[in-house]
Amino acid sequence: MGRSGHTLKVQAMLLRKGSVKYGEKGGSRTAYNPAEPSPDFDKWPERWMGTREDREYGKKLLSYMEEFLDVLIKVKGNRSRKTLKIHIDNAWLLGGLIIRHVSMYEEYKTTPLKKLMESVESGGILPDGYDHMTERDQSAFESTCELFENYLKKTAPKKKSHTG
Repeated sequence: MGRSGHTLKVQAMLLRKGSVKYGEKGGSRTAYNPAEPSPDFDKWPERWMGTREDREYGKKLLSYMEEFLDVLIKVKGNRSRKTLKIHIDNAWLLGGLIIRHVSMYEEYKTTPLKKLMESVESGGILPDGYDHMTERDQSAFESTCELFENYLKKTAPKKKSHTG
């Protein structure tokens, strides 16, 4: 995984022990763990893949997603569980779209960071079947992409070691 290592797993452990709190406004709420609604988080690359190359690329991509979701959880603690779940689901959708595109056009030499940044710019790439998505779902997907884009712009220079 990325620099954050097994942060999500540690959060899950602390959550089970009831020792993590977040949200200064509105009282204390239990910390949110993305593995709770997405227990297969570590298996996302396998879920996205069509070939072994896809899985390897997906593993590199997942480290950025883990760090992004970790920041959403820690820094944006006033988000509801439902909103965080939507961002997690949209991150999964985004990853699958990226892997599909990389695989179809054999863009494995494009770094995951570059491909991720291209994919989230200007509201993100449109998912297959987007015309069947509700306006609310499209807006939520665009919101996730916008948050991800802002996160990457702030942190990308520090992540050059991940670009391989």
